[in-house]
Amino acid sequence: MGTKSITKKRFVYLDFIKVLSIYFVCCYHYNNLPKNFLTEPSISTYFNYLFTGILSTGVPLFFMVNGALMLNKGYYLKKHIKKIINIILLTVIWGIITLLVLAIINNKHYTYVAFNYSLWSWENGSINHLWFLQALVCVYLLFPLIKEAYDKEDKTIFKYITIVVFILTFGNVFLNIIANIIRGVFGINIIEATLGITNITGNGFNFFNNFNVFRGFYAYTIVYFIIGGIILNRINNKVTIKTTHISILFIVGMVSLFAYGIMISRINGAIYDNIWNGYDTVMTLGISIAIFCFAYEFRNKLEKISNTIEVIGSNTIGIYFIHRIVGTLIKPIYVQLPYSYSLAPNLIFGFVVMSLSLVIALIIKKIPLGKYLFSI
Repeated sequence: MGTKSITKKRFVYLDFIKVLSIYFVCCYHYNNLPKNFLTEPSISTYFNYLFTGILSTGVPLFFMVNGALMLNKGYYLKKHIKKIINIILLTVIWGIITLLVLAIINNKHYTYVAFNYSLWSWENGSINHLWFLQALVCVYLLFPLIKEAYDKEDKTIFKYITIVVFILTFGNVFLNIIANIIRGVFGINIIEATLGITNITGNGFNFFNNFNVFRGFYAYTIVYFIIGGIILNRINNKVTIKTTHISILFIVGMVSLFAYGIMISRINGAIYDNIWNGYDTVMTLGISIAIFCFAYEFRNKLEKISNTIEVIGSNTIGIYFIHRIVGTLIKPIYVQLPYSYSLAPNLIFGFVVMSLSLVIALIIKKIPLGKYLFSI
């Protein structure tokens, strides 16, 4: 396959990144943190908003680990195609399971047609979290082409692919950020002024129009996938990673995402979701790279709890499938508790959601054929 392949041995720091990833997802989906600094400005609401910026790395980190592992080892096309089909089937199966269970929990009734429509549209608030697996399938469909370019000694085509995808995803969002900053600082809406287009929220304007081959697809995930592969390759080739540089990257990313979120929130009069809207920003990209590198730098210390990390890391997909059901069940109880709006209890609650989901996944795996519900 051309490149130096990694062995089948598990890397504790990669498992740890997966643990962080699923933990951040659980914290994002199920917390009770007050963050509305527009209506309730206080040190705590601003700090909560700053903190939640780190949760925007949850999904990106998973794609980085995926790319790190897949781009740096061999693969067989037939097995890869079977894997894609398997992910699609599991996504649909868990879409059905989750819809049915949540309907029971929420006492919601569907007609046959309404249920099918909810499944087809990945109903918001029920199964829209499965967008992640849809994006993963899209990345996997393109993987053989990316891998072929990655494995060549001449990296020209690989660099071309990376740059094009970056420009049409992160680059497009960066142009939105610049336009929003101009609007916030100078009061000039350049999109409306030049094209007459209104009601553009967040980072949603496509500057490349129909020339953007990646419109309508979470193509920024390809960038995270590729960067994960590049970082692991450099680590394998003993490229030095300076902790100071990583720290600066992390701090700059966090602060700039926080500042941008405050500005755009005040422009639109509504709190900007710095997690969901952060995924395809250069700020979250920087934070994600920093966390990935930090995990590698502290890999020796992680060895002390490697067994626990491996158990969670090898079951992240099971936790992901189940956490929506667990969170929906127990959050109404949690929000009634004293101090459920404080940061520390919310961090603990995210851990509880993750842990309960892990236990349920492990139990299901013990049931005959149960393991196939999480086999990707």
